[in-house]
Amino acid sequence: MIKLKQLFYTAMAVGSFNLSAQNYQISPEINMRNDFAYHLIPFENTCVLLRDKSYRISFQTLREDFTWTTEKDIELKGKKWKILEALPHGKNMGVLYISKTELKSLLVYSIYDQNGLQKHEQILNIPFDPDLNSEANLVSSESKNWISAGIKDENGKRWIITFDRMDQKDPFCKPSKDLFNFEDYAASYAVLSNEGKLYLLGTEKQKIKRKETSTIQVQGIGPNGERILSKMTTVQEADFYDMDFKINNQNGELIMAGLYSDAGENYPAGYLYYNFMKDQDIKIIPFEKENLKNWGLKGNELKQSQINLSIRDLKFKEDGSVLVFFENSKELMRRPYFNNSMDPAGVGSIRWIDYYYDDIITISIDQSGNKQWEQILRKRQFSQDDLGLYSSFFIVTNQSLLRVLFNDEIKNESTVSEYILLPDGRHYRKSILNTGALSLNLRIQDAQQTTSNTVWVPSETSGKMVLVKIVL
Repeated sequence: MIKLKQLFYTAMAVGSFNLSAQNYQISPEINMRNDFAYHLIPFENTCVLLRDKSYRISFQTLREDFTWTTEKDIELKGKKWKILEALPHGKNMGVLYISKTELKSLLVYSIYDQNGLQKHEQILNIPFDPDLNSEANLVSSESKNWISAGIKDENGKRWIITFDRMDQKDPFCKPSKDLFNFEDYAASYAVLSNEGKLYLLGTEKQKIKRKETSTIQVQGIGPNGERILSKMTTVQEADFYDMDFKINNQNGELIMAGLYSDAGENYPAGYLYYNFMKDQDIKIIPFEKENLKNWGLKGNELKQSQINLSIRDLKFKEDGSVLVFFENSKELMRRPYFNNSMDPAGVGSIRWIDYYYDDIITISIDQSGNKQWEQILRKRQFSQDDLGLYSSFFIVTNQSLLRVLFNDEIKNESTVSEYILLPDGRHYRKSILNTGALSLNLRIQDAQQTTSNTVWVPSETSGKMVLVKIVL
């Protein structure tokens, strides 16, 4: 639960609150070229790096003095594995994985101490063999105690598993079709509460009497599979093309927010908001013309797809209102200037992909669905052929404010900057770390917060990685 409290200012500069970065620490470099994947398991003063080398699993711990322990192997059950999740378990580390043994496939949750010694192993009691090669849809609660997974068995049938990893009881498990019935709806969104309640959201578009209709449906089950919510809302002549929803664990309300376009158009016209726990209509909130002007758009320029918004996050304030974060981002594919006959590689199909991650729009909406304020947080990010791994932003939360961290570029020098966002919409931009001078390439999207002012961020360059601990 994100709690934001109003800050009051007298005739005082923002710097007097000591809001700039106080210190940072950088770990020694680790060669990751032979690693298939890795998982960060951060604690307050240490961090475990779980390394998946496909044929074996190893780990290293970054000590409090910022030196790495010797790499050690961890024994997982079976001969083949797929790690689904790795999280702190108290002072230990918990690993959820699918294991392939000689006889069958298993779903296992194991707990290891920071020396790699197994403290506990639980083979989850489920009535099917999970398919090691299929994609597992995983969602965890805000507290990280509850985990739910949609997993296919070896016959292609999908099952829903929900369990409290802090409890050694058997998980709840049933075929998904016995729990959820979306018919023609595509259930693309899931959220799990701190009480183990699982909600799925699906959408459908159709034309009724020459009018385009968008329908949104949400269904929810309790920890034991009982149906606790089934609700549908329909809006005509509007197209919902990007959305997300979250549970407010303080009051139990389920909030959806997203973007809509006018019927027949392919550019965003504004925002939408809906509280599934209240008997009220969905809220349609058009863009403010003044903000469009601030964005540099006038008249029909909006129709030129200069705004490519995507929803990034929802954060709740302690009064029950919600902050919704959108980002103006796009990908453009283009060919090099040379044609196929001049292609030095000889492959004839070279493409460059440009990634743009620009301004952030944040909107504050009260419990009744009314817009309180809207702000534009300006930034410019551009890269090529890197999947945008070093772009976008990460939100650091505490009881007084939000910090929006992002990789910035000022006069060709790489910098990490932040927006300090107050509950009333006021915001301040600050530079906090010169990454160019330190040869860092921070994957800001993969940052993890451990205390109200501490984040861990991986930095990767040419197959080598360091961990950066930033105390704000």
